[in-house]
Amino acid sequence: MAAERTEAPTPKRRGDVRKEGRVGRSRELSTATVLLASVVALRLVAGPLARGLATIMISGLAHAADRRVTATGVLGGANVLTAALSLLLPLFAVVVLAALAVNAAQGGLVFSLHPLQPKLERVNPVNGAKRLLSADGAVRLLRSSLNISVVGLVVWLTIQQRRDQLALLGGLPLRDGASQMVGLAQDVALKAGLAFLVIGLADYAWTRRRFLQSIRMTKAEVKQELRQTEGDPLVKQRIRRQRYALLQRMMQAVPKADVVVTNPTHVAVALKYDPLSMRAPRVVAKGEGYIAQRIREVAEAHRVPVVQNVGLARALHKAVKVGGEVPPELYVAAAEVLAWVYRLRGRVPTVA
Repeated sequence: MAAERTEAPTPKRRGDVRKEGRVGRSRELSTATVLLASVVALRLVAGPLARGLATIMISGLAHAADRRVTATGVLGGANVLTAALSLLLPLFAVVVLAALAVNAAQGGLVFSLHPLQPKLERVNPVNGAKRLLSADGAVRLLRSSLNISVVGLVVWLTIQQRRDQLALLGGLPLRDGASQMVGLAQDVALKAGLAFLVIGLADYAWTRRRFLQSIRMTKAEVKQELRQTEGDPLVKQRIRRQRYALLQRMMQAVPKADVVVTNPTHVAVALKYDPLSMRAPRVVAKGEGYIAQRIREVAEAHRVPVVQNVGLARALHKAVKVGGEVPPELYVAAAEVLAWVYRLRGRVPTVA
C-alpha cells in the first residue's frame, strides 16, 4: 500500500520541482491576459490601423484592373507594408510583456531544459491513451468544452447586439466601414477576453490547488530529506557523544594544567609544560563561550593561574588542536606566561 502524501512540500522539494520546470500555472489565465492586453494595445492604435487598412483596400482596388501591377508592387508603391509594421510593433511589444507578466505572477519566470529531455513514455501510444481516458483527461476535456461554449456564447451575443450595425456596413464609405469593423472586433475581443479571464482565474485556483497536492510528500520522504540536508540523526548523535567525551577529557585535564590563557572572556586555553617529557608546552583544553567559562571555573576551583593575554589566547585557540604543541612562532609568548607562573609559584622549570 502506497504511503499517503500528507505533508506539505518543503522548500527543497519546491526548489527541485521548480528546476524541473513544473509550476502551477493556468494556460487559460495566460491566454485571457494576453488577449485583453492585445485589445488594450489595439485600442491605442485603432485609428492609425483603420486608416492603414483603408489605404490598403483603396490602393488595391485602384490597381485591380491593371494586370501589370503585382500585389507586391501595390503594397510597396503605397509604402503600406512599412507603415503596417510600425503600427504592429507596439502591439507585439504589449503582447510579449503581458505574457511575461502573467507567467511571472503565477510562479515566476522559470527557465528549464528538463521538459525538453526526450522520454519514451511521452511517445508511447498506450500511455497516451491512458492519459486521455483517465480522470484528468476527462476533466481537461470538460474544461476545454466549457471554455469554448462560454466564449462562443459571449461572442455570439455580442454580434447579435450589433447585427443592425453590421447590416448597414455595406452602405457606408470605405473608411467609415473599416473603422466600424475595427470597433466591432475590439468589442467582441474585449467581452470574450473578460469572459475568458473569469474562466482563467477559476482555472488558476483549481490548477494551483492540484499542483500543490501533486508535490505533497510522505512522512518518509520528509525524514529522508531531513537526513540529506541536516545529516543522519544517528551520525549527529555520534558526533554529539564524541564532543561530550572530548569536553569531559578537557575538564579533567584543566586541574593538571600550569596556566589558563584567556581572551579575557570569550576564549580560554589551558597549557601544560613538563620539560622532562615535552618538547614544548601543550594545549590540554580550549574553548569559546560557555566552554571557555567552564575552563576558567574549573581552573579557579583548582587554583590554576588564569592569565589574560588576548593575542596569545586567540592564536593558540586558532592554530593548535587539543593535545597539540605550541608552534615555534608562539614559543616566546608562551614562555613569558609560563615564566610568570613559575615565578608566582616560586620555582623555575628545569630545561631538558
